[in-house]
Amino acid sequence: MKKVIISIITLIIVLAAFVSCSNEPKMLADGSIVLNRTITTWKTGTYVLNRSVFFSDKVRITVEGDVTLILNEGCKLVSYQGITVNKGSKLTINGSGELSASNYGDKNDSAIGSRDGKDAGTIVINGGTIKAYATYWKGENCGAAIGGGNHGSCESVIIKGGSVKAVGGEYASGIGGGYTRKGANVRIEGGSIDVEAGALGEPASSSIGHGGDLINEDGELYIAEGITVNVSDDGETWEAYTSERKRFMKTN
Repeated sequence: MKKVIISIITLIIVLAAFVSCSNEPKMLADGSIVLNRTITTWKTGTYVLNRSVFFSDKVRITVEGDVTLILNEGCKLVSYQGITVNKGSKLTINGSGELSASNYGDKNDSAIGSRDGKDAGTIVINGGTIKAYATYWKGENCGAAIGGGNHGSCESVIIKGGSVKAVGGEYASGIGGGYTRKGANVRIEGGSIDVEAGALGEPASSSIGHGGDLINEDGELYIAEGITVNVSDDGETWEAYTSERKRFMKTN
């Protein structure tokens, strides 16, 4: 009986050690870090998603510095509270996996970008399937899908590849500014892109540009030749933006 008890205790200790180790950051030979759900602050460096990871709805990921995220094929990262990329920081997304982010934690947050009253930094998308929805709080959302939170703008958004679906809050842009704030400088060089803005505010938000209740604030949209971006400012009427036919937000 003693041997059985000792064996059980030993097994528990071994399992506990395994679980503890499995949650520790694992570093690859090239210095990149393998993501797990306990790593919620991403500091300057490269983070690799090599299995699907679902972050708790109680935490929001924060990017600090210059961060590269690699989404490996077949892997999915879900952040219900979204990803904060504050002004001065940069998030670059590479790979062919999937990233899904929303604003579950606060109606004033963006899905990918800044929080309430803050400006977002630079967001670069080179690949992957990116789904950003700042729409959790029905009728009250004030953050952009990709860009600024409520009363927040964004430095720049660059899309070079991948599939991007960005749906802003009712009072915010799809890509660019949150409620009452200017749009980002947006450069689209590739990818398949659908962007939807909220329909509330006087005027309503621009799909790629300013948030609601703001007129003629700055931000510039560049679309490379041969690229088509599907946009909607009301969720119902869709328009194709191309290099020949696109919207430039006025600079004051």
